[in-house]
Amino acid sequence: MDFSINPFWGLADPVTVEQAAALIAGYDLSSVCFDSGWPDFFRSETGLTDSSGIREVQVIFSALINAIEGRKLQARLRYKAEPRYVAGIDNLSEQAYLSGEVVEIKDLDEYRYLISKDPNWSWSSIERKDIIAWLNINNICDGFFVRNVPEVLSVSPYLNPQHPRYSKKMAAAIKAWEAMDDVNLIKGKSPKSAMESWLESRYKELGPIYKTGINKTAIQEVAKVANWKEDGGAPSTPES
Repeated sequence: MDFSINPFWGLADPVTVEQAAALIAGYDLSSVCFDSGWPDFFRSETGLTDSSGIREVQVIFSALINAIEGRKLQARLRYKAEPRYVAGIDNLSEQAYLSGEVVEIKDLDEYRYLISKDPNWSWSSIERKDIIAWLNINNICDGFFVRNVPEVLSVSPYLNPQHPRYSKKMAAAIKAWEAMDDVNLIKGKSPKSAMESWLESRYKELGPIYKTGINKTAIQEVAKVANWKEDGGAPSTPES
């Protein structure tokens, strides 16, 4: 059965948690059937059903929920609100509240709304940029979201500020080292000196390292780490 993703999903931002699970797994959401909030099987346009491969969607769906609940992935949570007519409700709403089935009770006009304890994952949504960052942190470098965004948005884990092991100084050292691909920056200078000059010119961009101003000591430390010519001296200038 064909469960290929409709290319117009590339326009969707944000997407729901259910949509994200299906798309990351490589399936169009219209083909994934959820039962009681859980991905259960696939259904084709002709009505045929199949459970082969659904485990991938289930694993990713669980990973998304765990990341959101663990505050490792930002999401906008929405909850089901069930209206009940106050006049005939007796103590049912209070019983549901005390049993832990709901987290809140709200009265509006003649109705009492019971707010569900758990988020509704078919309504709760995640922005694409947050999904991409989360995938990068977990070293997922291929798939619908990574493949369908500009290359600049696909950030290496060690340059991603959201990574739990992100190091500001290491990121600055890598950026300074990469900048030396421009031979004009290093012409007539030692690598360390050239990188120090580059870092000084971008201290605001790399502000978290230098706090309120240029920190010469921090610049020297970063340039020292990135220096590939520890014996010093300016490189010979190539002939044009």
